[in-house]
Amino acid sequence: MVTLQNGLDNVEAIASVVGSGAVLVGAVYIAVQLAGPGVVLRTGGQGRIVFGEPSGAMTERVQRIAGAFEQSRIPHEVATDIHRVLWEKFLFIAGVGGVTALARSGIGPLLASPESRLLLTTACEEIAAIALGEGVPLPAHAVDRVIQQAAALPAQWRSSMARDLADGRRLEVEALSGAVVRRGLKLGIPTPVHRTIAACLSVHQPSVPTTSHTRAHSAIQA
Repeated sequence: MVTLQNGLDNVEAIASVVGSGAVLVGAVYIAVQLAGPGVVLRTGGQGRIVFGEPSGAMTERVQRIAGAFEQSRIPHEVATDIHRVLWEKFLFIAGVGGVTALARSGIGPLLASPESRLLLTTACEEIAAIALGEGVPLPAHAVDRVIQQAAALPAQWRSSMARDLADGRRLEVEALSGAVVRRGLKLGIPTPVHRTIAACLSVHQPSVPTTSHTRAHSAIQA
């Protein structure tokens, strides 16, 4: 099983059900939008899958899956440092995505304002600090690169979580900013921006209790 879901807790949750030996770690890079029930539109270029063993080893099963992707002409990359890959993606989706959802704003106005630009930067810096605390140091320019990526987007761009909020759908905030807060508490690292994002956006969540076990089953069913 290759998990391509956003967030940092999916591997552990899925492994608790199917066993760690049955799980590979991955990330998908694609711009899509939910247009309606069962209808997903690709709004950007061709997507790409990056995956690998948690250990970084080039195993037979990794090679087998890479071969299947190759035969299917699915753009892919095998990573020997998949945890860094996950954190770098998480830096954008939780940092930039969380702030655009909190502000209910396109990225252009957020970057144009010194105050909100600082908020974006601080949100990303909190994530980088957590990654370092967990033994996954990100490149020194990682936060600056994320802000540059955000600046290259159309001014009206909003994260998928911001769109979900506007459309009244369930949010990923527990798996994004919520995960930052939980890990920060465990490491003793302050995360005031993500604590604010999680507290404010959780108000808009349906009142259905979610556990790691139910998340794992939901992930498998998806």
